[in-house]
Amino acid sequence: MKATTSHEEGDKTLKDTMKCTKKHHLMKMLLLNMAFNIFSFLLGAFTLSAPFVFYTLIGSVLNAVIHFIFSLPLATMYLVYAYSGFEESIYLYRAYKNECFY
Repeated sequence: MKATTSHEEGDKTLKDTMKCTKKHHLMKMLLLNMAFNIFSFLLGAFTLSAPFVFYTLIGSVLNAVIHFIFSLPLATMYLVYAYSGFEESIYLYRAYKNECFY
């Protein structure tokens, strides 16, 4: 059995601490990323549905269609951003599960 010095034990403890810190940082990034993605998705869905809800209440279908046409690019940007973020979250989650920090 090999004897270890306190220096080697300190290095091992430091490595474990760094691994834990990186793992927690990755989990924090994953959760923040998911929160922004959900917010972007809801914002895109609201941008798509708001004209119809608002203008239907006041009885103007033509205004709803015109508003929808102009808000469609904005909603598309939000939804594409959310989708790409969800993909990134999957990669972050896989990295978290694999714990490849060496």
